[in-house]
Amino acid sequence: MNTQALPQPQTKPKSGGSRRSIGPWLVTALLFLVASLPVAGRASNPDAAALENAAESEEAEEEKEAEEDEASEDHEVGQAATGGGFLSSFLSSDGVIPRVLLPVHIVLSGLMNLVGPFQFNTVIRRRWPRVHRMLGYVFFPAAIGGGITAILITVINPTRYTTLNYLSNWAFGGWLTATAVMALVMIRRRQIRSHQRWAIRAFGAALTVAIHRVWGLISLVIPPLDSDAIPGDVKDIMLSLATIAVAEVLARRSGGRRGSRRSRLEPEARKNRQGQRHLLRAGSAFAPPAQPTTTN
Repeated sequence: MNTQALPQPQTKPKSGGSRRSIGPWLVTALLFLVASLPVAGRASNPDAAALENAAESEEAEEEKEAEEDEASEDHEVGQAATGGGFLSSFLSSDGVIPRVLLPVHIVLSGLMNLVGPFQFNTVIRRRWPRVHRMLGYVFFPAAIGGGITAILITVINPTRYTTLNYLSNWAFGGWLTATAVMALVMIRRRQIRSHQRWAIRAFGAALTVAIHRVWGLISLVIPPLDSDAIPGDVKDIMLSLATIAVAEVLARRSGGRRGSRRSRLEPEARKNRQGQRHLLRAGSAFAPPAQPTTTN
């Protein structure tokens, strides 16, 4: 009788576990830092958006100075009626009509940008799926509302924008709304992979304004990048298209790695299956040879 012990499967030490657990939080922190730039910019200088919109309006319609003056007077009257202060300045209408439209857009866009980074944290999705769902109940309605209000602001106040800005607001607001709706449709159908891809596209559309702010900060450090060789509206469209293109690449990669993602979700089960196969191979090596059979 062979008493030699069967070889035991070797297990590799879990040296990279801590790095894998820290990585998602670093990505979330970076996304949150970038996505919060529009909110931080509005909070630090509430009148910056009004000045920017006034500049775009002057470039688009120089002959309508009387209408711009009337809009600025309405803005001042609105601030005086609300009593001024930080909150009233942060949520001011900036001359947009109706006055409630821009504050609603600011609140929805802020929620979308601040909640979105946590939706792509793999640790939250695996350990706290209920938190992931609750954040989704905030992110997707805010994204849909933000896209719709952006289109409404553009349609109702066309003289505030150049022709390119008018068309791009339609395009990017519609893309944000459509991708968020598709993400909701896919999760209702239990198509998780498709839901993840559309969610990445929606967040890419949400990040376009934040990327404009990032480019502005880079231009402050590198002044030659802030040249007038490329018009401002063309530059904004190029940055937005680049952001959406990167999101599309990430979305397609996310949908094409099913096997590897599943193995990462089930490491223990995969290791057990490998150990069982190893034991079966080792056992067959020590099994006694089969006896020949004879027939009469």
